[in-house]
Amino acid sequence: MYSCHGPACNNDRRLLLAIDGTILVRSLAQLRPNILAYIVSIIGDAHLAEDVLQDVFVSAYQKRDTIENAAHLANWLRVAARHLALNALRDRKSDPHFSSDILDLLDPHWEPFDAGAGSDTVHALHECIEKLSPYSRQLVSLRYTQGLSGKRLASHLGKELNTVYVALTRIHRALAECISRRLAREAEGRHD
Repeated sequence: MYSCHGPACNNDRRLLLAIDGTILVRSLAQLRPNILAYIVSIIGDAHLAEDVLQDVFVSAYQKRDTIENAAHLANWLRVAARHLALNALRDRKSDPHFSSDILDLLDPHWEPFDAGAGSDTVHALHECIEKLSPYSRQLVSLRYTQGLSGKRLASHLGKELNTVYVALTRIHRALAECISRRLAREAEGRHD
């Protein structure tokens, strides 16, 4: 683990966090479908789940220096997603689809999905992000690297909030499809 103290280490620490931020964005894109499915299972409303997911990702970015590795990130995301989903329901005075006891029983079944994917997926994600249009890369950077909320992102770009959310959803979908195609091609290449 990185251990450095004092002013001389501040630049090194900032550099490491910047690198970790890039890796975090890629990991969030990779884990997005699983975390969104988890939130939807609690909330039952896809639109509200999307809002909660965005809050989870912003929170993850803000807390990135406390997240130790990919496995820790995946577990942290699930715990944060559960907490924020229940808070969102509480704010709306709605009940979750499942009681806390049922969610506790279901949690171990989500853990295999927390493992994420190996380096092949991370490599595919990196390549797919590079293939995004400049505008899409800008959206991803502003949303996840700079941590702008959906409202602030829309304001910054001079766009309607719904337009920004639709664009982010399309970006996520495009990344997921690109990664799936790349992994399928790689798997076919290994079996030949």
